[in-house]
Amino acid sequence: EAWKDAHWDEALGARLSLRTSKEAASNVRRFLTRLSSFMTVVGLVTLFLGALGIGSAMRSFMSHKLDHAAVLRCVGATSKDLFLVYSLLSLLVALVGSALGALAGSIVPVLLGRASAALGAELLPAELVLRPGVGAIAHGLLAGTVSTFAFTLVPIWRTSAVAPLRVLGRTGTALEPLGRARFAGVVGL
Repeated sequence: EAWKDAHWDEALGARLSLRTSKEAASNVRRFLTRLSSFMTVVGLVTLFLGALGIGSAMRSFMSHKLDHAAVLRCVGATSKDLFLVYSLLSLLVALVGSALGALAGSIVPVLLGRASAALGAELLPAELVLRPGVGAIAHGLLAGTVSTFAFTLVPIWRTSAVAPLRVLGRTGTALEPLGRARFAGVVGL
């Protein structure tokens, strides 16, 4: 700093710019803060799109289960029962998907650590330590599960409100008679 102050006028006359290590460090810090903000936005958009895809898949799945839900309603299941069953199914899918995402996210730092060692991490002025964090894994599990579950609630509500009379409204062909082998198999069960 003292050297910069002493030579400031000379640098201005020669149209040079002088920077100290503190100024360079603040630029690096600002860059890393912006990069972190950008990566956070990218992660949230990715999470949103993934949850939207799961919600869309669940909507398609639930539209195929309307007849099953109507049959369950005919045998005495309430809308609340259907909502609980399909909600637990959805929650299980969300947990499995979030666990797979957290597993992949915890493997990446280990791989990057090995790759940086091979690419010359010893040339850096500080030691680079990359390892998965328990807090990040828990945050990923929670965010993935909650967002996926939130996007699947509307199809579940729609399915749980299905009328039992939907079973009677279907037209179809008569059932084919069972063959002898199938009849023996059914009787054997």
